[in-house]
Amino acid sequence: FFFFFFFFFFFKQKTAYEISACLVGSEMCIRDRLYNEYKIRANIEWAIAYIEENISKISQRVPAYVAFSKRLLKEKNYKHTNNLLGEGLKKYSESGALMMEMGKLKYVTQIYSEAADSFIAALKTKDAKRQETLYNLALTNLQMGKEEEAVANLKEVINMNSTYVNAIATLGLAYKRLGKKNEALETYKRALKLSPNDSDIINNIGTILYEQGEYEKAALHFLDALQVKHDDVEVLSNLGNALVKVQKYQQAWVAFDEALKMSPANPKLIENYLLCLLDGREFDKFDDMLQKIKFLSIDTKNKLQAVADEYKAIANSDADKTTRRSGTGVKSPETKAIRALLRKKLKGKSKFNKGKNVDLAVKENN
Repeated sequence: FFFFFFFFFFFKQKTAYEISACLVGSEMCIRDRLYNEYKIRANIEWAIAYIEENISKISQRVPAYVAFSKRLLKEKNYKHTNNLLGEGLKKYSESGALMMEMGKLKYVTQIYSEAADSFIAALKTKDAKRQETLYNLALTNLQMGKEEEAVANLKEVINMNSTYVNAIATLGLAYKRLGKKNEALETYKRALKLSPNDSDIINNIGTILYEQGEYEKAALHFLDALQVKHDDVEVLSNLGNALVKVQKYQQAWVAFDEALKMSPANPKLIENYLLCLLDGREFDKFDDMLQKIKFLSIDTKNKLQAVADEYKAIANSDADKTTRRSGTGVKSPETKAIRALLRKKLKGKSKFNKGKNVDLAVKENN
């Protein structure tokens, strides 16, 4: 009786819930302890040994490696992620899950050829998640400029899941890069039916319409995209560019002004705005904005001012007046040269945002 009394009152009793939770989540408990101890020790070799020694079921070890690598990758601890997955693959060389995670690591660190190799190897394993792996392989092929291969990957994914919006939208991007604008447009429209409030898809439709010379329609799509995401700098810039094309300069300035409030040191955005001001013959505004740009050197500002002076001279010429009366804007070789010089001084590569990559980052499928 004394022993029972002593045991009952001096040792904490576990409730049924506590015992049950520990049994059901035992492997998860080990993973949590592993991560917490690793954070203290910062020793990946210790973590690998811990997995092998404390997780008795071999079938549970690979998920432990995968779960731990995801945490390390999220923290951008690329070296330890690589060490962990490398050791895991030495022990479990047939694991498609580990190959998938290695592919993601190589993708994030921009070693795309090795990422592709990992995804291709994963596809040959028994435990491969084929849809997810093919999608990630498609993204990797896009990064390597292998659009045709990406199209083939994405078509296979869509055959497996016809409502996979990210895959459909990325297929549109691949078509666009191949110059197949009609196919890209139809593919984006298909994606938009499945996800009508996706601002990136709406924007990308606008970029194609812009490149096809449908500037008013493009502007309407950019406005629609901004209804969904009003603070998107790229879409605001695209809207400004489209409005310039239809000579709606005041509205374009509003779009550029809003974008600059959010991204005041964006060279491409500043370039577009300055070009808009010159196109609209707002030379005083151009001069005022040029003085407000803080990160440009005095020498660069002087050169840009000289560019504007040349532009003013063209604007005052008889040829320019004739062109402006026709409503087509300045098209002379001199103007093109000035635009090129302006872009060079601002180190911009393109006047127009060519379309946003849709979900071009490796992440888990829902």
